[in-house]
Amino acid sequence: MKEQNNVAQSANSSTIQSGKQLGPWLKLPPIALAYFALAVVKKFAGQLEMLIPLIFAGYSIAKNNVTAFFVLSVLLICVTMVYSVLSFIAYRYRLSDQNIEIRSGVIQKSQINLPFERIQNIKLVQPIYYRWTGYCCMEFDTAGSAKNEASIVAIKLTSAEQFKQSIMTNAPTQQSAQADAQKSKSADRLLIKRNLYDLALHGLTNNRIWIVLGAAAPFYADIGAYVASVLSRWGIDLSQINLKIQSDLSVVLMVLTLTMMVLLLIALLSIISAIITHYDFTLEKVSARYVRRSGLFTKREVSMPLRRLQLTLYQQDWLDLILKRVNIVFQQNANVGENLSNTNLSRKILVPSVTYDEADLLIDDAMPNANLKHYHYKHVSRRLIVRLWLQFWLPLAIMVSVGTYLIAKSLLLSIIMLACAGGIGSLAAILSWYRWGYYEDPQYVCFRRGFLGRDFGCFLHYKVQQVRLHESWLMKRHKLCSLSFVLASQTIKIPYIPITAARKMINRSLSQVEHSGQSWM
Repeated sequence: MKEQNNVAQSANSSTIQSGKQLGPWLKLPPIALAYFALAVVKKFAGQLEMLIPLIFAGYSIAKNNVTAFFVLSVLLICVTMVYSVLSFIAYRYRLSDQNIEIRSGVIQKSQINLPFERIQNIKLVQPIYYRWTGYCCMEFDTAGSAKNEASIVAIKLTSAEQFKQSIMTNAPTQQSAQADAQKSKSADRLLIKRNLYDLALHGLTNNRIWIVLGAAAPFYADIGAYVASVLSRWGIDLSQINLKIQSDLSVVLMVLTLTMMVLLLIALLSIISAIITHYDFTLEKVSARYVRRSGLFTKREVSMPLRRLQLTLYQQDWLDLILKRVNIVFQQNANVGENLSNTNLSRKILVPSVTYDEADLLIDDAMPNANLKHYHYKHVSRRLIVRLWLQFWLPLAIMVSVGTYLIAKSLLLSIIMLACAGGIGSLAAILSWYRWGYYEDPQYVCFRRGFLGRDFGCFLHYKVQQVRLHESWLMKRHKLCSLSFVLASQTIKIPYIPITAARKMINRSLSQVEHSGQSWM
């Protein structure tokens, strides 16, 4: 036993060992304590719905007893620090040229042995507290897990780059390497870079700050009181406003002013969020691989081999249409266990707010000769309008009408709301049908969908893993069906198309899968 320990101590401490021989267990640098502390905070944040009573209790204590709140805060900080230190001490890893082993866990111990051939993607994440030290996190995506299989939470950035290059060079099979060489049309180059103006437009057109407003709902009373105090310092006393004696014009102007202030605040927060997330965004093509780098406080790098590209999306919200901007999404393989109907951020590369010309160049690089926007798409059957209206909009209109009657106790108002909701639903169903379209040729299957905005999508026939055809008894009467293409990234469904067109697309896809000789991975 003593001999074995001596051998282990004298073993080479380099990051990558030769052959199957594993080196000694390596410790993390002290800076990793910040990582574990933040991980504890994220765990609490991830259980936010379970902590709502605790948040309310803490808020009440803070208002009534500052000392008790201070004691509880200090206790919480101490618990976080102790758990972070224990996690830091428990974490160990060792590497060879064939696999990686990781031990971690305080209460629940975990040991991972990950062969390199299972690794699909390596992400280098550099939080702001790592930058000045030159450290980063290495996250490994694999083919058999629904999330990151393993990660080295603190490693020198230079060592991580070398390690990543070694894995990506040796892991692909010879066939995959040949496919990569054929896919690569040019030398390594920068495909696109986004400036602050582009990111501001992206934040403006992809506004998701309503979630924050919903989370702040318990504090609206205090926020309202603060706003009232600020307005009073500006000479506006809300308590003196009597709607009964104010002119209609004054009331309208006041409502419009407050609405505009809220909308401007929402837009500002959304723009700030986009800049923080996508700051210094670059997309490079390196050895038949897309590499995306971005982030203000946390630098993130995502790499995607072109051979694993499953689906290309051309996305526009209604505001994107007005500003003539496009969001491009490249989706790669999802892991086993993931819901294929969902898009996982780790499985895609988003290129925010590009112009039409830039979008065409990016799509042509990823999918040569795929003119997504310029195809003559075939419309799906108009019977889709009836289905959408009956399945969604009619029940919604009835719920609105019944709710109006229960609140207002007015049959006339309830009927008016039913008519209005039904009319809006009919218009929405027509717009959804109008956006739906499909196109296929010997190489690609393309589709178009949307409501106020629009999306274009494209994938190769041979990437299809499964095709599902659905016919209801009513669809059979009209020789219609819905066709679903199961890809490794997600499932694409094209509804209400002629059965003859569906069978043609199925035959072409199956033929390509059988005879193309190319791997879907």
